[in-house]
Amino acid sequence: MWRKKLIDDNELLEVYRDQGYPEDVLDKLLLSNRKYPSESALKTLYARGKLNEDEVKQWLEKMGYRSETLNVAWDSFAADEEKSWFNKYVDELIKDYVEGYINDADLRNDLVYQGIPSHVVDWIIYVAKRRADRELKDEYVKVQREYYRNKKISLEELQARLTQWIKRPEVIQAIIDYEQGREKPEQEPTVTAKKDEKLKKLQFRKEAIISRINYLAKIRQDTADYYSYKIRQLEIKLTKATDFQSSFHRD
Repeated sequence: MWRKKLIDDNELLEVYRDQGYPEDVLDKLLLSNRKYPSESALKTLYARGKLNEDEVKQWLEKMGYRSETLNVAWDSFAADEEKSWFNKYVDELIKDYVEGYINDADLRNDLVYQGIPSHVVDWIIYVAKRRADRELKDEYVKVQREYYRNKKISLEELQARLTQWIKRPEVIQAIIDYEQGREKPEQEPTVTAKKDEKLKKLQFRKEAIISRINYLAKIRQDTADYYSYKIRQLEIKLTKATDFQSSFHRD
């Protein structure tokens, strides 16, 4: 309830007092209920320059990291940041290769210069070649579809040319179906379809309102339960005080 701001700090401290906690630990209990940013959130803030190294370490200490584990956690942050920039650098190199601005030797030399192990370099070059090959095929398929749309080739010729590059027949058939579908004029939705769509929207709005009502009712019930508890605790204290006062007067 405190995290949902249904009660404030003083009310939560009062609950702890009712449970018998000593005064010298109440503030620590209050702090222990706080929620802290996740490690992924801290990494995002650090990467965006919103937090520096000291601020990140302070948050990590609040999350329970100490001495050696704190250093390991920080090293992980720094490594993730370096990995992020490294991946961007490699992506740019691959993009240059795909566009034809560098060749195999240029790509390999740039990667080796960065100290990347040879087996990783081989994999990156393999990925770059696959990506370049796919780009060329995509461009070829795009051109052939444009030829068909401009009446330069027939549907049968389009299908025959696509088989030179696309190996899965169902993909070719999907392209043919799409191109044929483009040639048919779009149909105006029927009256029934329009009514069905409107009905779905109204039903969704109804369900959203019901969900909101249930949520607010739950909050009201939680609040009522809490103050009922407070009243019972006060009644117990009042009864004890009254009994004590009565016994004092009898004595």
